[in-house]
Amino acid sequence: LLSGKFLYVCTEATEIATICGEKIYRFVNFECIPYSLTLEKHRLNSREWKDERIYLDMMKMIFLRGNFLFSYGHNITNSYQRISVIENDPEQSALPLWKKADERFFWNRYLLRDFINAGASEWIVPLMDGFVSSQTSIQNGRRFTFTFISRRSCQRVGTRFTCRGLDSEGYAANFVETEQIISPESTLQILSFVMTRGSVPILWEQPPTLKWMPPITIFSPKKAAIAFRNHFSDQIRLYGRQIAVNLINHKGGELTLEKSYQSLVDEFNNRQLRYVSFDFHRECKALRWDKLSLLTDEVRSEFDDMGWFVGSENLDSSWEISRTQRAVFRVNCLDNLDRSNVVQSLFAREILRKQFDSLEIPSEPFSPGFEKVFKNIWADNADAMSLQYAGTKALKTDYTRTGKRTVIGALNDGYNSLQRYVLNNFHDGTTQDAYNVFLGQYVPHRGDTSPFSTGHSRRSIRSTLLKFFLAFATAISAVSLSLPQIFPFSVTRISVASLVLLFVTTRVYIMPHGKVYTSIPKTVSDLQAVD
Repeated sequence: LLSGKFLYVCTEATEIATICGEKIYRFVNFECIPYSLTLEKHRLNSREWKDERIYLDMMKMIFLRGNFLFSYGHNITNSYQRISVIENDPEQSALPLWKKADERFFWNRYLLRDFINAGASEWIVPLMDGFVSSQTSIQNGRRFTFTFISRRSCQRVGTRFTCRGLDSEGYAANFVETEQIISPESTLQILSFVMTRGSVPILWEQPPTLKWMPPITIFSPKKAAIAFRNHFSDQIRLYGRQIAVNLINHKGGELTLEKSYQSLVDEFNNRQLRYVSFDFHRECKALRWDKLSLLTDEVRSEFDDMGWFVGSENLDSSWEISRTQRAVFRVNCLDNLDRSNVVQSLFAREILRKQFDSLEIPSEPFSPGFEKVFKNIWADNADAMSLQYAGTKALKTDYTRTGKRTVIGALNDGYNSLQRYVLNNFHDGTTQDAYNVFLGQYVPHRGDTSPFSTGHSRRSIRSTLLKFFLAFATAISAVSLSLPQIFPFSVTRISVASLVLLFVTTRVYIMPHGKVYTSIPKTVSDLQAVD
């Protein structure tokens, strides 16, 4: 940072799972140790010291906000299929753990660059941001371990309205690889199935404007076609054939995205990409979530064609491979959270049935104990992914946990949606800045203009004054309405005047200039990333 180098040391971790005999830990707390402060430390002016404290707070925010996971012995950044390829190659299998890690999910690689350059492998432990759960269960008398891993990519990271779509290299916002694993107790077999999710794969943005659903802007079709080709060429190389399931609305702003997506698929014209568009909200309106069977039926032939990984690890860490997965479902909705998680859980259930059948375990129905495990793990995964991208727990998890939509679930969704509105409009710019600093997308240097000064400060003051006014007007209205019997006439006039003033100010002045009052990134902007 500005005053020198800092060492971040994990001081507290919680064991959350055991995979193949190796413990998986969740990062809980840390200590920040300045270890290479130069003479620059004594030359920082007051503005630079203020910025330095902001940068340190940002680092702390990401360390404690993220669901960082690590293992000293298991390569959690790689799926079992990739692990088997690595371990069956003598040169790769001899590498230290961090060199086998998938860079897409190696979140602290930038922070460890000095250790990497020094070849200090014994000090390098990859951190993965995501979700891990592993539980023992029983299906029709057969005991097995059900393991679940979601890996969030660190290649295009941000928050809900500050990071959308693809960048020019084809990296997708909010990209997550999810792996579902079963391992029967009496065998050494591993059965693994992988799916992905990621933002609508075109160049677009949706910055906050105080509107409930901000307008969507789509960038240059020519640049979008290049980014699209980069993205799917890479996905096909990594996973094989892509079944791209698009769940966004076929109306409003989302319709523009859907048409652009369809157009790019047609232009790409690759047999390795199948596009399926399903308007989730239209098909499942009025709580008719049974209509999701229409989507499952439409892609049913893909379940057998794509397959899943089956292998067993030998004593020398090499693998006996019985079958491999040849394709993946790439699912998206607008945020790649709530709708995506529901649909992925349905696809996962279909694959589990086929995997149980292959093991000669009756698959219908799931035993009550495993049914509960399956639903809760998928719902917990939804919450974990949503907290990282949107700042709240997921919506629609009542369906994931219970198999049906409920009124209570809908009310909880309303509450979480209000929370998202506040966070996305007034806090996410700072969170995006923190991600940029943590991942090295923005590197502060002495002599550079502070990103937190000049125009940004004036904007911040303006926004703060407006928020104070709104809070004051709202408070006056609430207090006056709560005391109607003491000063009935004056209170009524005050409350009505306050409410009218609040409404007029919001409608006439604030909403048309909503961008001025929202929290936006001050370091690397999303537009810079796209261009």
